[in-house]
Amino acid sequence: MARDIADFWKILDEIQGETTDLTDSVKSIARNEKTVSERLFINVIDQIAHNSRDNERLRSFLRDWYAAHRTLTTFQSNVSDIYQIPNDQLDTLFQSFGYDYSTSIREPVSNNSSLNKINFFLDLVNLYKIKGTPQALVDVLQYYGIIDVDLYEMSLQFEDRLGKPPDDLIFKGRVVSGTTGDKSPIYLPFDLLTQGDPHWLQSETEIRNLVDQTRINFPSQSPYFVVKPLFDEEATDAATGILQRRVQDQHDIWEAAGFPPEDTNPVLPQDAIITITGDQCSLLTIYLASIYIFNKEYEVGSSAPRFICYDGTSTDSSDIIDEFQEITSKPSSRADQKARYEYYLDQFSREIGENFLHTHADAGDILGILNPTVKTNLDGLANDVNTILGTLLRDLGEWVRANISYGFINISYILFGMDSLFGQLRDVVEFFKPYRARIIPLEMLQFHNRLFNSIIVEDRFEFDQNIDFHDYLVGDSIACCSDSTCLSLLSPREYYDCGSYHDIGAVTDIVKNVQIDINEFVTDYFRCPAVDTTGYVVSEIIDGEYELPQTINISNGASQVDISFDVPQPNLGYSLVLNIFNKIDSTTSIIPYVVSAKRVDGCTVDFCDSFDSKNYYLSWDITDTTNSSGIEPIASGTDEVSVIFSSPKTNYSIGLTLENLIDATSSFFLYTVTEKTVNGFTVKFSHVMPDTNYSLAWTTYESPTFTQYGTQQITAGSNTVNVALIPPESSYNYTLALSIVNTDDTSVSNYGFIVTSKATDHFTVELSGYTDSPNYYLSWSFPLSSSVIFKELIYSQTGQMRDFDEDGNFDCTHGMDQVDIRVESEYNYMLLENEDYILQETDGGRIQL
Repeated sequence: MARDIADFWKILDEIQGETTDLTDSVKSIARNEKTVSERLFINVIDQIAHNSRDNERLRSFLRDWYAAHRTLTTFQSNVSDIYQIPNDQLDTLFQSFGYDYSTSIREPVSNNSSLNKINFFLDLVNLYKIKGTPQALVDVLQYYGIIDVDLYEMSLQFEDRLGKPPDDLIFKGRVVSGTTGDKSPIYLPFDLLTQGDPHWLQSETEIRNLVDQTRINFPSQSPYFVVKPLFDEEATDAATGILQRRVQDQHDIWEAAGFPPEDTNPVLPQDAIITITGDQCSLLTIYLASIYIFNKEYEVGSSAPRFICYDGTSTDSSDIIDEFQEITSKPSSRADQKARYEYYLDQFSREIGENFLHTHADAGDILGILNPTVKTNLDGLANDVNTILGTLLRDLGEWVRANISYGFINISYILFGMDSLFGQLRDVVEFFKPYRARIIPLEMLQFHNRLFNSIIVEDRFEFDQNIDFHDYLVGDSIACCSDSTCLSLLSPREYYDCGSYHDIGAVTDIVKNVQIDINEFVTDYFRCPAVDTTGYVVSEIIDGEYELPQTINISNGASQVDISFDVPQPNLGYSLVLNIFNKIDSTTSIIPYVVSAKRVDGCTVDFCDSFDSKNYYLSWDITDTTNSSGIEPIASGTDEVSVIFSSPKTNYSIGLTLENLIDATSSFFLYTVTEKTVNGFTVKFSHVMPDTNYSLAWTTYESPTFTQYGTQQITAGSNTVNVALIPPESSYNYTLALSIVNTDDTSVSNYGFIVTSKATDHFTVELSGYTDSPNYYLSWSFPLSSSVIFKELIYSQTGQMRDFDEDGNFDCTHGMDQVDIRVESEYNYMLLENEDYILQETDGGRIQL
């Protein structure tokens, strides 16, 4: 970020609530400096005598002006921090090192520098040291998303392979660097590499003449090398379900807003870009554009009853991918396979009627309403359809990689092959490849989804096979004699046809046709046969996973959370009490929050800053009972509000949450209960309210409805408080309603708080600062029952087998849930996945069919 007047105005706009293209690091600095400036005005500059509307407006402007200047200064002091500079400046740094191809590594719209790109820059010097080596090329491709890749060097030689003549001229490749662990060679025909290559000077005939005349040595190293990426479809399957859910949700949001044109009234995040036209748009637009262009060239397939779409409740992509991998892991039985498949259909698909696209023309029609500018620009392109479609799918894939899963296979690679991939990466490969070496890209898709690609052999297979054997089937079809001893199966083979060295086919002296029935029984488990014939060879752990009631995980980096209620509320008059906890991280952040939107089926919570870990959770309690909860408006320009009960309360605890359902950008406050009587209570805020759009949602908890509630004194000079639970709860998965109370001091400080420990006999709360008085108390209560919701059983393989017998030489070393059994066709021996033979326990012999 250059330090000029344009940057200053951008920072000022960001501080005042407008959307800018500043990087997240600069935005974070700006928010922090705004808070610092606000404290400066509150503690030093503000005077009661000057408290007027004009002064408030001037004060807000000067505060933001001062914060913008401080942001520039703070950023410049950290300009050497590679993690804070924007993406375009990082590209300039790459160019200063002589590397011009870093621009394709970026987030679709944001000017933030991705961590992957930063690591690439930090590694650039090391890559220069090994430039021209196979390892350098493999390492660079990692930064461009090609994670599983092998590099082969090709040599020219004669090879006797797969029945080909001994003098077949081929290229043989051996792995010289890679990440997949596959060491098997590859074989490519001579013409495939050399045909059309103007730099290859020798024809096959000329090479053979050289071999005959000068006896040149083979194998001969060639200038060709092969890059073979390996794409795993499993991450793509999960990401596709998430992508479809995001698209369906965005269409629902757009529909609820009344179908406004996106280029004049965007209601969806403009976080995607169409590079071929330069249009910035939403995910829904680029998705519709891809289908619209695809339908111009191709016909859609036959209809199906369901379509892929994540239909669960989780919002974190990594959690959804973990859930997908758990569902689609290898089933242990046919019943398990059926159960998993039904669960997959329930969680990762929807009825086809729920899709907003129904006919061949729907995508184009909806795109014309949503973003007519994009549709017009696409229709005006002179490029062929496949070129346009390829760029759209690459743009869509980059959005998915930036927002959902880095392991996503770009759909354009599947439709248009490796040319689509290396059309983007050829310059990168050419930069780091050995001098004069020439690349041959190969493509490989790996499908190992155990749920869909496994054959469960629990059910037995039976089949009939009819084989006809003909008597006297000999070389010339004429028997040499009629003596039965001549045709005996115990005689040497040359006796079947006198004077012949071998026969053709099989011989039998039975005059009629023979019918052989083969019954094969194959099971997907093993038993140890020596002693215990009833025990299966297994090794497993069964554990339970439980779901916390009215609790949602906050994603790492999130500054906003959307809550969905299990049961819709009758109206918007409910009171919401929120509580943040993190029981895992040793160091936690305490971030103020405001409820920014309310619906009957949920609400939205905005946070003052983004979270730095995935281990934060938000729990909530909903109440709309008269005299137990309410929503109290807060007057503009005041820093406190009082709540009056409709009937007295003798002993109660309090839960509080601040709401602003009107302003596009809210301020964040800390607050403390400063008065608490039988008739009501008063709440003091950290600073005055900027307008009349703020309200205080409150809920009280008292006997006999809540048996676990109370107040706990906070030690002076401490920033933690521990509450003992007597009697203990049956589970630690309870929710809490908390507030800070100080009714004794004339001037109170405000503290944020977070729950850092929860056990059956206690919980611990950490404050944002150390208390300056012994008069602070924690008001607490359990809004919900401590019972939890059982979610599902967890199965895992330990890798150690139980002893089922004592008499054998050794125990069975293969479990039913982890062994892939196949038959070695040449000898009919049964093999394990690691190519070892399956042995019999009695004598160690190999098991043969």
